[in-house]
Parts: sequence; structure tokens; C-alpha cells
Amino acid sequence: MLAPTFVPTPPANILTPEMVQQMIVSAFPALGLSGNTPVSSQPWYLDFGASNHMKNFVVSLSNVKPYDGNQQICTANGNSLPISAIGDISPSLPNVFVSHNLSTNFIYIGQLVDHDYNVQFSRSGCVV
Repeated sequence: MLAPTFVPTPPANILTPEMVQQMIVSAFPALGLSGNTPVSSQPWYLDFGASNHMKNFVVSLSNVKPYDGNQQICTANGNSLPISAIGDISPSLPNVFVSHNLSTNFIYIGQLVDHDYNVQFSRSGCVV
């Protein structure tokens, strides 16, 4: 007989990466995205320090245009990543920078606010 497995529940004031990812996914309908829209197989993270929404592939973007400017994405460790294209996730999430060197995808909170979204965080989640 197998012994029961105990999976500890994190304290109420701690958010796990899985909890944060679920909050992001649950906010997508408010941004004009449905659960059936293939946004990405890569996780999305909310970011306060970015300049734009960022994605590592053009898959699921619309209005994709090659980027020929000289702006680059500056990472937290000081590296610069080239921007290869700009596209829209939806009409509510435009101007997404694409760089194949990104390890994950980012939704920039400042860009949401610039588009008149109200973003509120609490212990129980994120409301957009």
C-alpha cells in the first residue's frame, strides 16, 4: 500500500509562480483574449520595468511588421536583445516587441495602464 503524499499549501501571503501564471491567464478575457485563443505555450509574466509587451515568437500575433529600428530590449543583467518584429496580441494588447532571444513572454503593466486599463494587485490575485 502506498503512503499518502502530502503537498504543502503555501502560506496565504505567498504567491507561487503557478499562482501568478493563473492570475495572468485569468486576466486575458478582460484584455479581449478568450481561453480558446492560442496566446502562447510559453508562460506570460507581468512586468513593471519593461517598456513594451514582449514575446519570443511571432506565433499568435497579428499585424506583424519587421522591425528595422535601432531600439533594443535591455535585460536585467545588462544584456541587449535585438527586436526582430512588432505585432499585436489583440486590439487590446498592441505593439508587442518580438525577440527570439527572450526566454519568456512579458505583459508590461505600464502599457496596460497607458491603454486605460486599471490593474489592481492583492493577496488574492490580480484584477485588470
